[in-house]
Amino acid sequence: MPLKSNKKKLLIITQSFIKYKGDILSKHIFVAAKLLTRAGWEVSVLAPHESKLAFYEEIEGVKVFRFKYFFERYERLAYSGRMQQLVLKNPINFIIFLFFMFVFLLRALQLVKRTRPSFLHAHWWIPTGVLGCLVSRLRNVPLLVTLHGTDVRLINKNLLLSFLARRVFKYAAAISVVSNFIKGKLTSGLGTSANKIFVLPMPIDPQKIYEMKVPPSKRRMILCVARFTKQKDLGTLIRAFHRVHQKWSHVDLVLIGEGPEEGTLLDLIAELNLKKEVFLHDLMTQEALNEYYNRCDMVILPSIEEGFG
Repeated sequence: MPLKSNKKKLLIITQSFIKYKGDILSKHIFVAAKLLTRAGWEVSVLAPHESKLAFYEEIEGVKVFRFKYFFERYERLAYSGRMQQLVLKNPINFIIFLFFMFVFLLRALQLVKRTRPSFLHAHWWIPTGVLGCLVSRLRNVPLLVTLHGTDVRLINKNLLLSFLARRVFKYAAAISVVSNFIKGKLTSGLGTSANKIFVLPMPIDPQKIYEMKVPPSKRRMILCVARFTKQKDLGTLIRAFHRVHQKWSHVDLVLIGEGPEEGTLLDLIAELNLKKEVFLHDLMTQEALNEYYNRCDMVILPSIEEGFG
């Protein structure tokens, strides 16, 4: 029987979360959870398991539960940022996804019963928002759904997704989004009540992004920090840079991020003979990234579509 507590309790369900202290994957979710614990909340997180990850651990006051959804070597859907593509391209992944959803639902129901949260918080409306909607109705706990942008593009993909989205937003007690652009998409496209949608822009910590002295350089730098996906349209940026470089040879292009299009981008860089002028770097901490922001002469953020509109 769960122990009684006077603390407000929150259970976060998410398909992506930090894997260890100091990780930068989905760090924004962890930071919010950590700050809530400091404000007196008891915060638990339910996220998928992956090879070498603990099934339970506490990270800076946040209780992290991870559920095993298949044989460990096949737990490959979460943390990739491309679950939809993996599931649609491979029948085996589709079967794994069905196990993923079933186990996720069972563990969420168990954790709600065990932790007795005041609220259930689902990050991304699919798949976690759909699961959260079921758990909310079965366990009678209010549901908050947060949309980050990429999941909004899926709503109008087909009738089934549109139907599921309408149900999730109808039964959610509240919906948080990162921009008025997304709010407009929900109210105009789905008829979601504006009264239950809260716009919470992603904040900037001025202590992490600050001016610093960097050594002067004869080379100029154009910087882009983004996921390497088709949505970000980085191929167009590289081709545009190729034209610029023909006139201004002292300019470099630096791309910082990760994603499924990395191989395609490297092939394009080789094709345009830009290996000495275009550089791809992995994701890095905000402290390390700050040096690049101070060294660069221009920041470019191209994309076909954005949650920040």
